[in-house]
Amino acid sequence: MTEDSEVEALRAEIDRIDQELLGVLVKRAEVVLRVGERKKVVGLSIHDPRREQEVLDRLVAQTEAPLDHELVLKVFRTIVAECRRLEAGARES
Repeated sequence: MTEDSEVEALRAEIDRIDQELLGVLVKRAEVVLRVGERKKVVGLSIHDPRREQEVLDRLVAQTEAPLDHELVLKVFRTIVAECRRLEAGARES
Protein backbone atom coordinates (compact mmCIF):
# COMPACT_ATOMS: atom_id res chain seq x y z
CA MET A 1 0.00 0.00 0.00
CA THR A 2 1.49 3.34 -0.96
CA GLU A 3 1.39 6.25 1.41
CA ASP A 4 -1.41 7.90 -0.53
CA SER A 5 -3.58 4.79 -0.59
CA GLU A 6 -2.89 4.23 3.09
CA VAL A 7 -3.95 7.80 3.88
CA GLU A 8 -7.10 7.29 1.82
CA ALA A 9 -7.87 4.02 3.60
CA LEU A 10 -7.43 5.69 6.98
CA ARG A 11 -9.63 8.58 5.91
CA ALA A 12 -12.30 6.10 4.81
CA GLU A 13 -12.11 4.54 8.26
CA ILE A 14 -12.52 7.99 9.84
CA ASP A 15 -15.55 8.58 7.60
CA ARG A 16 -17.14 5.31 8.80
CA ILE A 17 -16.47 6.24 12.42
CA ASP A 18 -17.97 9.70 11.85
CA GLN A 19 -21.13 8.02 10.49
CA GLU A 20 -21.30 5.85 13.60
CA LEU A 21 -20.85 8.89 15.84
CA LEU A 22 -23.62 10.71 14.02
CA GLY A 23 -25.95 7.74 14.45
CA VAL A 24 -25.20 7.56 18.17
CA LEU A 25 -25.83 11.31 18.54
CA VAL A 26 -29.21 10.90 16.83
CA LYS A 27 -30.12 8.07 19.21
CA ARG A 28 -28.99 10.17 22.19
CA ALA A 29 -31.12 13.11 21.03
CA GLU A 30 -34.15 10.84 20.61
CA VAL A 31 -33.79 9.58 24.18
CA VAL A 32 -33.25 13.13 25.46
CA LEU A 33 -36.54 14.15 23.85
CA ARG A 34 -38.30 11.22 25.54
CA VAL A 35 -36.78 12.23 28.88
CA GLY A 36 -37.96 15.78 28.22
CA GLU A 37 -41.51 14.59 27.60
CA ARG A 38 -41.49 12.70 30.88
CA LYS A 39 -39.98 15.64 32.78
CA LYS A 40 -42.80 17.83 31.46
CA VAL A 41 -45.43 15.35 32.65
CA VAL A 42 -43.98 15.15 36.16
CA GLY A 43 -43.11 18.84 36.36
CA LEU A 44 -39.31 18.64 36.37
CA SER A 45 -37.00 21.31 35.04
CA ILE A 46 -35.16 20.78 31.77
CA HIS A 47 -31.86 21.80 33.32
CA ASP A 48 -30.47 19.47 35.97
CA PRO A 49 -26.96 20.73 36.78
CA ARG A 50 -26.30 17.91 39.26
CA ARG A 51 -27.08 15.24 36.66
CA GLU A 52 -25.02 17.03 34.02
CA GLN A 53 -22.02 17.19 36.36
CA GLU A 54 -22.40 13.50 37.20
CA VAL A 55 -22.32 12.67 33.48
CA LEU A 56 -19.24 14.83 32.88
CA ASP A 57 -17.43 13.42 35.92
CA ARG A 58 -18.14 9.85 34.81
CA LEU A 59 -16.93 10.49 31.28
CA VAL A 60 -13.77 12.26 32.42
CA ALA A 61 -13.00 9.34 34.73
CA GLN A 62 -13.32 6.97 31.74
CA THR A 63 -11.12 9.05 29.43
CA GLU A 64 -8.28 7.12 27.81
CA ALA A 65 -5.28 8.21 25.76
CA PRO A 66 -4.92 9.70 23.28
CA LEU A 67 -7.87 11.81 24.46
CA ASP A 68 -7.41 14.15 27.37
CA HIS A 69 -9.88 15.35 29.98
CA GLU A 70 -10.19 18.82 28.47
CA LEU A 71 -11.21 17.48 25.06
CA VAL A 72 -13.78 15.14 26.59
CA LEU A 73 -15.23 17.99 28.66
CA LYS A 74 -15.46 20.32 25.65
CA VAL A 75 -17.15 17.73 23.46
CA PHE A 76 -19.63 16.53 26.05
CA ARG A 77 -20.45 19.99 27.38
CA THR A 78 -21.42 20.88 23.83
CA ILE A 79 -23.46 17.70 23.38
CA VAL A 80 -25.27 18.22 26.68
CA ALA A 81 -25.97 21.90 25.96
CA GLU A 82 -27.30 21.14 22.48
CA CYS A 83 -29.48 18.31 23.75
CA ARG A 84 -30.84 20.65 26.42
CA ARG A 85 -31.62 23.15 23.64
CA LEU A 86 -33.47 20.43 21.69
CA GLU A 87 -35.42 19.48 24.80
CA ALA A 88 -36.38 23.10 25.44
CA GLY A 89 -37.47 23.55 21.83
CA ALA A 90 -39.63 20.45 22.00
CA ARG A 91 -41.23 21.68 25.20
CA GLU A 92 -42.19 24.96 23.52
CA SER A 93 -43.86 23.15 20.61
